[in-house]
Amino acid sequence: MAAALGVLLLVVGAAVLASGRISARGGAKPATGHPAAIHASDERIVSFHSLELRVPAQWPDNATTCGTPTTSTVVLLDVPVPLCLIQPPKKPMTVVYLGSIDDGLGLRWTTVATSSRTLDGHEARWGYGVLPVLGKRASVLVVPDADAVIAVTAPSEVAGERILSSAHVVSTADDGCATRVSFAGASTRGDPNAAPSRPLVPPGATRAAVCSYDAGWLFQGASVSGQKLAVLTQRLDELPAGITSSGPSAESNEACQQDARRGYVLTFLYQHAEKRTLTVRVGGCSALGVNDGHEQFKLSASLVDLLLSIASYNGPLPDARTLG
Repeated sequence: MAAALGVLLLVVGAAVLASGRISARGGAKPATGHPAAIHASDERIVSFHSLELRVPAQWPDNATTCGTPTTSTVVLLDVPVPLCLIQPPKKPMTVVYLGSIDDGLGLRWTTVATSSRTLDGHEARWGYGVLPVLGKRASVLVVPDADAVIAVTAPSEVAGERILSSAHVVSTADDGCATRVSFAGASTRGDPNAAPSRPLVPPGATRAAVCSYDAGWLFQGASVSGQKLAVLTQRLDELPAGITSSGPSAESNEACQQDARRGYVLTFLYQHAEKRTLTVRVGGCSALGVNDGHEQFKLSASLVDLLLSIASYNGPLPDARTLG
């Protein structure tokens, strides 16, 4: 897993640079302060890889000053980066880190989890101790099948355990996105003998799952309906057949291989018809475009902008001049 997938924090007392998005559903308007307890009606779900975790709904996203969280918050980071080193507020805050096992911090923190457990049929390890580098006591959960580490620093061990106990391994997130996919078999050219797929998205879809992936893991997902679904359908139906060139690339072979495991999967659902699934390549070193399994369609700048506004993409994007 590339280190770029990074760490997800819920309230942190160290200075870090926030540079990502959060895959989360539910919730309410942000509120400050530390909740005394988590109740089902006041929760939202935050997902990382194939893990889902329940947190207080009132915690806002990216509530940071100069990279340092200033209240209970949810921040998704590509890489933790020291920045400004402002003094964190002197008030009780719970910190929940979600990171990849092969990240620098994640790998070090796995040493705290020494007790074997099973989580939804998957091997897991659990423990409580001092986190290397951070130097704070935390409850830690490691799930190798999800390539994930959760570390919770809280005012008490009980508070940290309460959050960890909400973790589950899922194959499909609440927004309808599969938590892991393989782009290895996705065609970039399509079948030249296939009949044209017009319209690209048949009318009558009730909703669509827009899912962004990095290294084959779900990076961010969202369920869209109503006007946004109508706009997405229109943008796709306007695409001309063909391939969008990625243009000259200065990326290394290793970076290009990582790009090959990134992309979007769009699934359109119907009440009385089969679902429609499209694969979208918006970045990388190879041919870009939308593929329905039979035919390839060129990208447009308006489609890419719309997808990014729905679910962020954790990788390099093409030069806008190469898009229609």
